[in-house]
Amino acid sequence: MTQISKFFRHCIFGAYLGQLEIRIIRNYFLIIVLFSFFLATPALALDIFLFPAQPELSNDSLVVSFGLDTGADKINAVSGELSYDVSKLELVTTSNANSFISLWLEAPNTKTAGSVSFSGIAPGGFAGQGKIISLIFKSKTGEHEALNFVHIKNVEILKNDGTGSPIATKIISPSASLISSLDVSSASDNSAPELFKPILSKNDPLLGNQSYLIFSTTDKGSGVDKYFVAETKSRLNIHNAESLSAAMWQEAESPYLLQDQSLSSYVYVKAVDRAGNALVVELDQGKNIYQFWWFWVIIIVALIGVCLWLKRKFF
Repeated sequence: MTQISKFFRHCIFGAYLGQLEIRIIRNYFLIIVLFSFFLATPALALDIFLFPAQPELSNDSLVVSFGLDTGADKINAVSGELSYDVSKLELVTTSNANSFISLWLEAPNTKTAGSVSFSGIAPGGFAGQGKIISLIFKSKTGEHEALNFVHIKNVEILKNDGTGSPIATKIISPSASLISSLDVSSASDNSAPELFKPILSKNDPLLGNQSYLIFSTTDKGSGVDKYFVAETKSRLNIHNAESLSAAMWQEAESPYLLQDQSLSSYVYVKAVDRAGNALVVELDQGKNIYQFWWFWVIIIVALIGVCLWLKRKFF
């Protein structure tokens, strides 16, 4: 009888220990979960903002710039839209001066009245505080504060993580020190736009599968203002002003449909910034020798010479 009592006491005590052990494990698990929750770093939104910038090259212009602070994140693409009140402001131009975006998929444009849309990439990624674009206005009412009439819309920023995952954003009011670090005056711009390479393509049904040019560059001073294209039968010296002035330049936008679809001409693209500095580059067409006019002149002259020689020799 005593042994049976002992047996039951051991069973009851063992069951109690088992329950106690389960409680300890459960409480320990809850403590770990709560501890991890409080230590976890919350996902913060990336800061985006507008700020009034210094007038670019003209004292009567009003400049509003769009910038961001990536914090601990690294990004590689930005797209968005900025709207403005057309009753208060007249958009003169846009500027990519001092922008960290070096490749524009959609250069800042005004397809819709009162709105500027854009899309660009920072190859290799970008981290830190940076300016994206500037809008340059003239006041219609004589007011000198444009910031109240410009707004951020539909901004999407992609992370440089290999998948291009979107990052949440929040609009902030930047500090004076942040504005000062990003607002670099371009009034003394003496540098030409950045070197670039035009691309020749013809795989676009919208352009009738005809040959066209794609080109884009940036300017760290006052921003790119215009592009020009020249197609010539004789080669130009891109480092000689007299040679360049002899060409017939056409103001152009990318993509640009070539006039000479035979591709027998030399093609040049000129980028001009808002300070008047220019850079001219030549399209590398990889031409075959028979595409040059002088090749056929040589062939014709050679054939005439051979015919004259044969006539004298045998007739």
